[in-house]
Amino acid sequence: MKFKIIILFTLYVSLVSSCISKAVNSKISANDNINATLKSIIINENADFYKKDINAWCSHFVKDSAVQWLCVEDNVTLRANGWNDLYKFVSDYMVQNPKSEIDTLTSQNAITNFRAIVADSMAYVIFTKSHLNTDKTMKQLNETRVLKKVGNEWKILAITSSPAYLTPKSSKNIFIHGDAL
Repeated sequence: MKFKIIILFTLYVSLVSSCISKAVNSKISANDNINATLKSIIINENADFYKKDINAWCSHFVKDSAVQWLCVEDNVTLRANGWNDLYKFVSDYMVQNPKSEIDTLTSQNAITNFRAIVADSMAYVIFTKSHLNTDKTMKQLNETRVLKKVGNEWKILAITSSPAYLTPKSSKNIFIHGDAL
């Protein structure tokens, strides 16, 4: 009798362990798929921006007044609130600067340190982007995207971008712009 109980218990533990393993593996697989999808959207959004393809670039965004864009560069901070203002700003920029800059992205693997937090129909993505300056020096930016699932597609709701390098007053995790503080 004890032997039968031990065998049944062993079978039960094996079955439960197998089910848990399959559930964890399918969750990891689902996470890998969503991360690959989100990364692909961001790679394409970046490429469309640098190619100066306004229609393709626009296809990646939610068209809403909640859209936010904040970009901190060496000597300037750019901000747009709402889709209409962002669209006008970027389309004017592309008209004034029509030459493709796609070669400034080092490669389609220019995105590193990619991390995503996904909850229901929202995703928060953090990554580092590398591209070449006009003087051929490498520039790295810390970037974020907030994406919202619209129907079956992920669309960008918010963008932030700031230098990944240190200034004299910066620390590893805090960027201080210019003469601030």
